[in-house]
Amino acid sequence: MAQINNFYNGNPKLKKAGIKQPYTKELKAEYRKCRDDIIYFTKKYCKIVSLDEGLVNFELRDYQERLLNDYSNNRFNIVLTSRQTGKTITTAAFLIHYLVFNGYKSVALVANKAKTAREILHRMKRMYEGLPFFLQPGVVEWNKSSVELGNGSTVVAGSTTSDTIRGFSFNMVMVDEAGFIDGFEDFYTSTYPVVSSGKESKIILISTPNGINLFYKLWKEAKLGHNTFHPSRVDWWEVPHYDEAWKTETIKNIGQKRFDQEYGNKFYGSSGTLIDGNKLELLTWVDSLENDDENYNEYNEPEKGHNYVITVDPSEGVGIDSSVCNVMDITEFPYKQVAVYKNNLVPVLLLPEIVIQLAHKFNMAYVLVETNSIGAQVGSTIYYDYEYDNIITSAIKYGDNELGISSKNLDFGLRMTKKSKLIGCSNLKQLIESDKLEIQDFDTIEELNTFSKKGKSYEAEENKHDDIVMTLVSFAWLTTQDYFSDLFNVDVKREVLNKMKGDMNMPMNVGFMPDHNPELPTDIYVPDYGINNPMNSQNELNIPFDQW
Repeated sequence: MAQINNFYNGNPKLKKAGIKQPYTKELKAEYRKCRDDIIYFTKKYCKIVSLDEGLVNFELRDYQERLLNDYSNNRFNIVLTSRQTGKTITTAAFLIHYLVFNGYKSVALVANKAKTAREILHRMKRMYEGLPFFLQPGVVEWNKSSVELGNGSTVVAGSTTSDTIRGFSFNMVMVDEAGFIDGFEDFYTSTYPVVSSGKESKIILISTPNGINLFYKLWKEAKLGHNTFHPSRVDWWEVPHYDEAWKTETIKNIGQKRFDQEYGNKFYGSSGTLIDGNKLELLTWVDSLENDDENYNEYNEPEKGHNYVITVDPSEGVGIDSSVCNVMDITEFPYKQVAVYKNNLVPVLLLPEIVIQLAHKFNMAYVLVETNSIGAQVGSTIYYDYEYDNIITSAIKYGDNELGISSKNLDFGLRMTKKSKLIGCSNLKQLIESDKLEIQDFDTIEELNTFSKKGKSYEAEENKHDDIVMTLVSFAWLTTQDYFSDLFNVDVKREVLNKMKGDMNMPMNVGFMPDHNPELPTDIYVPDYGINNPMNSQNELNIPFDQW
């Protein structure tokens, strides 16, 4: 009966903390071998549940041994994996080894749902129960969402929004299915500095692909050597019972695209995106230049003699949609995105000052403001209050009388309507897919991957944003106007069409709209106050207001 007191809560599989364990010379040698060789430890002492055989020894596959070694040898690990590869149980074995052979370490298990994180902890606990007592440091607490061992090490499980995770310091954070966690960027931003502050602390990020998000960004940058995460990849063909016959059958049942994402480790954006999915997968981003403003990313410094256009999409600055200033270098093809300002809290009264600072910095750039709603106030403030001449203006045609224009119809920018948005979207598609517009900003690429068809138009999917994309739509609309080609001596349509003719792989289903396509009548009318042809222009865009 006295032996029962050695068990935690009477569980004969768990040694109570504080119980002295007698060690023979052989046990000491075995303990050291398990401590120093995680592969040996896992194969000999870790038990897993097999669907066919019940509780069995963990027979590691080659890629599982690779993962264990990667986890052991690198502080920061990111794992891209096919489904049903045993990556979770492999990680559980690593964490058990880490906790058992290291004192006073704290581990956080994080997933998109607290239930998922607790399931990982459950597997760890079952694996721990299978260890012989000479390897167990003993148990202090054995709860549903947390465990404390006799060597002072602890593990807690929760979601990224759980109070048990936020605000605490951990020696290791393991995030399962990181690509599926809503708000993962905020969690990662707040957690990473705490974890990385230690010299030996670790982060493990694991996921199957799920669109273009922070996990995708970290994975791509790891592969390129742009961050310090060690990339590990597990493909479906590494799993012994997966073969070509299984692949063929699975594709028949779930479809090629779903197979590619679930098992093929391919990152796809949403379906029905404006930009072709294959093209989106090829888009890459660069690191921004250092600056003190977290809302501003600059990728190329202004160059003397270069021409720039800034497209502006204002918001109310109440923490929902963002105000965006997108800076384009239009000196030569391909046009290049060189800077992005994005802020969802900037007051609308301060936005014109930011636009002016950017415009002066980039060689007195031409400015096109979307004037819907509060945008009209931003555009007029830039012209009247700051007396900035290089602001692009337009006017709305009312009714059938093209000469019935009054000054009150004038917009200091572009009023985005269904028709102008359709033209802008069509031309944005062709600019990007024909490699005539180079995107350098990750947030822009992320938005493009969720800018999808809805009805007859395109917009951000639910719970996503398209603030940056809409500045691209405005820019794409601008490049089709006669004024643009005259001013900057470029013909966008001709260049893009030439590119498409030479590229047989380029989709041809959506083309550039002629200036006066009868199927897409323009709703933008701009009077020509020039000497040669007064009040008789059909151009959609006029010269800067100061040149009237």
